[in-house]
Amino acid sequence: MKDIIYIILSIILIFLIVSIFLLTLFSAYDTNLDMCLDTGFCKQDLKINTEYGETIINKANCLKYGWKWIEEDNACYLNNKFQKQ
Repeated sequence: MKDIIYIILSIILIFLIVSIFLLTLFSAYDTNLDMCLDTGFCKQDLKINTEYGETIINKANCLKYGWKWIEEDNACYLNNKFQKQ
């Protein structure tokens, strides 16, 4: 009976350790940066590399480089095709 309890507790402990590891791994992955690089839609305060060098996304930099600032989302749209419409 003791062996079964130890096995069950060991399985629960392993499950908790793996869960904590996966949560830490996924929280470290910046989905805002990934979305910005894929779509050109970048949230405020995100630091990215552009043709102008390393840039922090904010309203002043967005307008300075001729991108489109979206006030409702506090985001900058970097795609030139969108700006010409």
